[in-house]
Amino acid sequence: MDGSAKNLNVRQAVRVHLQALVNVLTSSDEIRRSVAAAYATHVFKASVLRRLVKALADTLPYGGSVARQATASLADIGQPTIPELISRVKKSQDLGECVGLIDTLGEIGAKIGTSEKIDLFFQLENLRDTAQHPAIAAALDRAMHRLWKAGSGGPAEHPGQDVETGSEHAFPVT
Repeated sequence: MDGSAKNLNVRQAVRVHLQALVNVLTSSDEIRRSVAAAYATHVFKASVLRRLVKALADTLPYGGSVARQATASLADIGQPTIPELISRVKKSQDLGECVGLIDTLGEIGAKIGTSEKIDLFFQLENLRDTAQHPAIAAALDRAMHRLWKAGSGGPAEHPGQDVETGSEHAFPVT
């Protein structure tokens, strides 16, 4: 077997295994889905994780239970999903797809740490400042609002609300 045939076999094997993982990550079995997302996040190298995120993001425009489970898996994976989804929002020509991607970013933002929330908030704010459609701007506002309403990861209302100034600790007070 020559080198190109071996490469083809490896690519096929990778595709088959990624598809099997995507199937688990879009499954209605919450425990399997959650464990698979944690596994992917902690075990896969960045390049494989990017492919997985792309495959999950490909399911979002179709809606339904598969898209809901993919959204939940993307939220469980967290920060590594953000660059791909932001890129898709910027490139999307479809209003429904764009709003769905933004809603997914809001779900992800609700589960990530404070510094990651701040970074995502500013990325969403930049998108909102250039939004051409009122529905997209509204979806971005909802996603940004969700970042700060979720759990103890961020301030209660919006960034900077609970920041002490003029003291030695210029960080959010929790």
